[in-house]
Amino acid sequence: MTSSDVPLETFTDTLYVPSNVTVLDANITYLVKSADVSARSLNTLVDLVQPNDTIRDILIGSGVAPAEAERSREVMSVGLNGGTLEAGDIVEINFGLAKAGSSGRQIERFTAYRDGEPLLSFARTDAGDLTVARPTRTAPPPIAETKLPDPGGRGSPTVYEGLYQAALTKGVPERLIGELIRAFAFEADLTRPVGAHDRIEVIFSQQDGEDRSANDAAGEEILFAALTLNGVEYRAYRFQDPESRKVELYDKRGRSVSRLLLRKPMAGGAFRSGFGMRRHPILKTSKMHTGVDWAASRGTPIYAAGNATVSRAGWQGGFGRAVQLRLENGYEALYAHMSKIAAGIKAGSSVRQGDVIGYVGTSGLSTGNHLHYELSVNGRRVDPLRQRVPHERELSGDALRAFEEERKRIDALDETAHGDAHRSMT
Repeated sequence: MTSSDVPLETFTDTLYVPSNVTVLDANITYLVKSADVSARSLNTLVDLVQPNDTIRDILIGSGVAPAEAERSREVMSVGLNGGTLEAGDIVEINFGLAKAGSSGRQIERFTAYRDGEPLLSFARTDAGDLTVARPTRTAPPPIAETKLPDPGGRGSPTVYEGLYQAALTKGVPERLIGELIRAFAFEADLTRPVGAHDRIEVIFSQQDGEDRSANDAAGEEILFAALTLNGVEYRAYRFQDPESRKVELYDKRGRSVSRLLLRKPMAGGAFRSGFGMRRHPILKTSKMHTGVDWAASRGTPIYAAGNATVSRAGWQGGFGRAVQLRLENGYEALYAHMSKIAAGIKAGSSVRQGDVIGYVGTSGLSTGNHLHYELSVNGRRVDPLRQRVPHERELSGDALRAFEEERKRIDALDETAHGDAHRSMT
């Protein structure tokens, strides 16, 4: 059965917003620090120990010089009679001002907790050495959470939520809604708040309820979709490649809407820091920031940007718990400061685009829960938000000419259904 055998449904609507929510005509993303984020928090780390973590990894990753990290390991070994940290322990580290000429941050006090009670504490003496000391707390402090604002207004839905609800209320089958969301996820940020003039337009086909059996979805397909966010329009056209016979959604230039890499490899979060020179919040020096940061709640899933092989997974110095992926076409990606690396993610394992590889945290040289994401092309770091990522497929020759004819047919259907209303938006 083809799309011509079943009736076409068309709708154009603003993205769904609950009646008690006011959407401002703006697109401002910002980060509000929680009450716990202060000058003190920049010098205090509280973290949950994960499998295979060592005290050296944690300290060196937090900016402590290797010699001091080794001395800390020795003091812990003595204090625990040869014991060490275990997964599930909580560590609290207080840093002081480094001495002149020091190559790293200086530990003032280190305390480990197990089963809700102090396990070991050591502190710096007046003479400058580290020694076992009496704990100053009877229970571990809470692990800091990042509080994200609601830029669009109290309870404002995301574009994802608005798109889903708008399509659902217009009768688009849920299977097609999933396809619709995947079509735009590679280009548009669907996790940002809905804007006042954001719109979705869909032409789709489906069989009448009495004609459609429970297992027959052959008559359901998206013929055309257009999503407008902040005045920028994203279009998708259904087309069957005459050579491969594969049906996909393409943009108006005949390129598949799916891409080799996800633009944003996580759900939600607030953009915090871009690619380029900046003043480091801990080191207080100007350094090249070779990636982009999104602040998010601890434990937010992090996704593989594309099909890849894991080249490294574990502690990586100041990056903390990190995963490095070797992707297709010479791309490499680094995900840093995780609270936890996902089960099964280790060097040599394979992942598919969208697989969960870890969870947001603040391990390493970090001031709060966030994902630091880097992208390299043939060994050269590039801005992940500006890099032109290849489409999975681009039509050419006879296939492209056939697509252009189909696009004209679909555009004619769109004009018939909506007159000039759609053209006035472009």
